[in-house]
Amino acid sequence: MTSPAKTIACFGETVLRLAVPAGEFPLQSPRLDAYVGGAETNVAVALSALGHPVRMLGAVPDRSIASSIAR
Repeated sequence: MTSPAKTIACFGETVLRLAVPAGEFPLQSPRLDAYVGGAETNVAVALSALGHPVRMLGAVPDRSIASSIAR
């Protein structure tokens, strides 16, 4: 008999990195690209992609951007 898979709990922060397109300067670009990441978040996503049940434990503000990141 096999035991059920245990959920991996990841603790840490999720960061939002804003960047201008390649070759443009920050104050001259009309656009910012957003990237979600952070070491702990990247580990959680990688483990999930490998089929492991994962939960990310942390806090985000009650804002639309934070809700998008949490999803």
